[in-house]
Amino acid sequence: MKKNFQNGFTLIELLVVIAIIGILASVVIASVGSSKDKAVNTAIKKNVDTIKTQILLNFSPPYDYSISIPIPCVPIVGSLFNDPIISTALNKIENDNNGERAFCASTEENWAWAVSVKLKVPEKGFTHWCVDSFGTSKLQNVNLSQTKCED
Repeated sequence: MKKNFQNGFTLIELLVVIAIIGILASVVIASVGSSKDKAVNTAIKKNVDTIKTQILLNFSPPYDYSISIPIPCVPIVGSLFNDPIISTALNKIENDNNGERAFCASTEENWAWAVSVKLKVPEKGFTHWCVDSFGTSKLQNVNLSQTKCED
């Protein structure tokens, strides 16, 4: 009596299937990694826009905080950036971005203010997100140098 061993998979067939599954898994993992960085960028932008909205809704000139040279945003008592919602947004930006602080500036000269933060990963070739009192919300390659987002 002769036995037939043609019913199962060969070792080569199994190795090929395992290799294909491994390649597909690595592609999915790479895609998820870049999506996570993009999500962090979105969260940073949302928090900077929250600061902009809070300032526009609740503050009017003259602002209490006046400095024309941009500095890391800190909630100084009595300052424009000491509002609880703004302070929370600044803390979230710092936590989301590995300790990278937003930069802020405001001036009494024209009651202008601006907030800029470095993104976790560059986006469309730009490294920073900036909002200002002139209604600008945009990507740019430099941090603040004044109280207006650079053109």
